[in-house]
Amino acid sequence: MLELEVKAALSDDALERLRHLDLSHIDRQIQVDTYYRHPCNDFVATDEALRIRRSEHKTTITYKGPRLSQVTKMREEHELMVNDFDEAHIIFRRLGFVEVASVEKTRERFERNGICIAIDDVRGLGRFIEVEMLLEDLTESAEEQVFSFLEEIGIDRKSTVRESYLELLSKTTRNSS
Repeated sequence: MLELEVKAALSDDALERLRHLDLSHIDRQIQVDTYYRHPCNDFVATDEALRIRRSEHKTTITYKGPRLSQVTKMREEHELMVNDFDEAHIIFRRLGFVEVASVEKTRERFERNGICIAIDDVRGLGRFIEVEMLLEDLTESAEEQVFSFLEEIGIDRKSTVRESYLELLSKTTRNSS
């Protein structure tokens, strides 16, 4: 499965426009994403990611492959639900994986016409919007659909960011040191 994702900082004006759209509310939850480094493979160099996500309702292990688009953050993504974060973490550690960092956010999710819209308040970064679609294969029309949605709430494609929250937090940490 491919995940097409576009992210941008969310201004008060864009949030107000978003609130006036006809969206289906999915949920609101706190998520903690714990990222891991492979013992023999530099995920930063290969542009991959491995994480365990904890939320109030479930725990998932997610692998994300290298970015496939120069415009969006489209990646191959595989996700597996597990019953217990602590046990999954122990298994990763026993296999030699090392915890890199955790990203904590409050996420409120909505849906419209197959597009998932998430309002994220990320600890240490602020408020963002992520607009996502799950696809079988890469299509330019899907990218245009996502950008059109953002433009509808006043977010220009030039203001979107391709970095993950982990990458953005790493930059913030380096700049404040």
